[in-house]
Amino acid sequence: MKRLWSSPDENWNGFQPVTYWLDVKKVLALPLTQEDSEVGSKKTISTTVGELYKTLSGQHVETESSIDTEITTETGKLIVTGPSFNREILEILLSLRQDGTNGFEALWFWYNSDSCRQDPQDSYSFFVVAEDRIVREQVMFFDAHDSGFDPSVFDSEALSPLIWFGDKAWRAAKARFWYRKFYDETHTGQLMTLRTDHPPLHYYDGPTAGRIGNLPMVAKLLSKIYFLLWILIMLAALELMLHWR
Repeated sequence: MKRLWSSPDENWNGFQPVTYWLDVKKVLALPLTQEDSEVGSKKTISTTVGELYKTLSGQHVETESSIDTEITTETGKLIVTGPSFNREILEILLSLRQDGTNGFEALWFWYNSDSCRQDPQDSYSFFVVAEDRIVREQVMFFDAHDSGFDPSVFDSEALSPLIWFGDKAWRAAKARFWYRKFYDETHTGQLMTLRTDHPPLHYYDGPTAGRIGNLPMVAKLLSKIYFLLWILIMLAALELMLHWR
């Protein structure tokens, strides 16, 4: 179980190397606020990811994120505030749509987690698949205090019922296919295989899998080799003792 920094009283099982997609109802309902567009106004208007996503449909948008999210359109700028996770979701959905991809129809694959040395927060990295290709190599979400991080917006096949006997095998095969493609064909995936801290490489059996990506397998193999060597040494010593008698 992992600590959920955004809700310290809750724990969760963490992400798994399976196929995820966004829960449309939960994502569209994520709360945000926007500054009133009236000049000189300091008022904010309550809104949601869904309302902003719909309002900005058909417009060319550019987003810039810091403390707030600044969205630039042909008609002006929009300042969006609220939980950082909700803004991260909105930003990636707008970015994907700008490139012609519907983020709600995309498949999301988690591949890496990290923890901050200075602040109590964790990061989770995904690659995104749509239209039979990887459209994003790295999308990061952050779990920190007051971030609003909610992993339940990611739905997965692991929670879906199995109708046919072959469903489980087909689901696993699909996940293996995309993870291997990620490690073999993307810049970020190839860097993952070369990291010196030996991160887990999900479903990967490429040229570095035994050396870097699957360190436990190497350890087990070395342990077996050492055990066999000790047996050979003991047998050789026993043979010498019998010979000198």
